[in-house]
Amino acid sequence: QLTSEASRKQQVSIALNTNAIMTEVIQNNLNRITGLEASVTDEIFQGAKSRVTLLSQFATRMFANPDSYSPKPWAPPDPAMEGQLSAQVILADNVDPSDPKLQATVGFAANLNNLMLSICRTFESDNIYVGLPEGAFLSVSENASTWYLEDGSLMSYDARTRFWYKQAVEAKGLIFTDVETDANTGELSLVCATPVYGPDGELRAVVGTDLFLSTMLASIQQSGSDGSYLLIINKNGHIIASSLE
Repeated sequence: QLTSEASRKQQVSIALNTNAIMTEVIQNNLNRITGLEASVTDEIFQGAKSRVTLLSQFATRMFANPDSYSPKPWAPPDPAMEGQLSAQVILADNVDPSDPKLQATVGFAANLNNLMLSICRTFESDNIYVGLPEGAFLSVSENASTWYLEDGSLMSYDARTRFWYKQAVEAKGLIFTDVETDANTGELSLVCATPVYGPDGELRAVVGTDLFLSTMLASIQQSGSDGSYLLIINKNGHIIASSLE
């Protein structure tokens, strides 16, 4: 009887110890995996921040030394470039493309085109852009034909009315927006943006890049294929991406 009772107590003790050890092992592994997943997701946002910061720093230096740059040619989107990175300019409704002052301003800003193309290729991104207070929008993207309506006319676009532009100007620094609908593709996206000021403190541009939810969803759904449940939650507590359908 004593042997049997001792055996049962030992079995219970072993079971409890084993459960405690296994629970700790599982918890440690989950913490490690979650940390890795968070790091992978963070790279998406850090990449956007790096792209925008690099472009804004160069633009700040450029606007501080306007005499060092000659105007560059610029043009509307070319549908033949659909699917390829290309530089393009879209104007707001109330902007006259024949205005000499506007042409000179956009021509000066077009000095950023080559850098924007290089940034996209280096970071393997498909978009980056500059919104000017004059109502011009300089963009590098793979979506050229989507700027045209069914009747063949070119869409207008006023970056100054967009939340990413206004939020960056209000914050006077780098921001990530909440989810909004991309005016060109119609996809849901976040925008990383920051304002650019001249030596006089006047706003000269707002640069930004899109983070499409489809890209984030593909990333976290692939990571969550082992049955884990992943979320990306913004500072307002809104779920902006989830591994659940």
